[in-house]
Amino acid sequence: MLDTNDDVVAKINVQYSSYIVTYETDSNGYDVAKLGSKPKKVTTLSVTKTANSSIDVEWTAPSNEPNLRYELVWNNGVGEGDNAQYVPLTQPYTHALKYNRGNLRPGKTYMFKVRAINNCGSSEFSNAQTLAINTVPRKPTPAPVIS
Repeated sequence: MLDTNDDVVAKINVQYSSYIVTYETDSNGYDVAKLGSKPKKVTTLSVTKTANSSIDVEWTAPSNEPNLRYELVWNNGVGEGDNAQYVPLTQPYTHALKYNRGNLRPGKTYMFKVRAINNCGSSEFSNAQTLAINTVPRKPTPAPVIS
């Protein structure tokens, strides 16, 4: 691979399955090729119940690769297990490693999963993490005292 550190004049990206090769021509006409691959799967995903019927979802970057984006999806009760239907929470994608989903309904179970994205494509989704928002029993209101 030649890298002359000159300005890039032409750039072509070629996708091969899970790999992408970038061919560049610098101002001196030298070819510069860079090989990349899709990011690894996010393996650390946690969901934690917080105040006011909300959930914090956090994950760890799958590698030291800079500038990864993430797609966080969730299931709010449609389907179960492998048949669960997920919808995006982060549109457009986020660079953050934490997300708070608020205003959740007590008595429901929510599932979350995330995947990393770079210029070569996206990783597999992480394993789903599930958390139920339980109802908090209300204290009975005392009857009024009649005298």
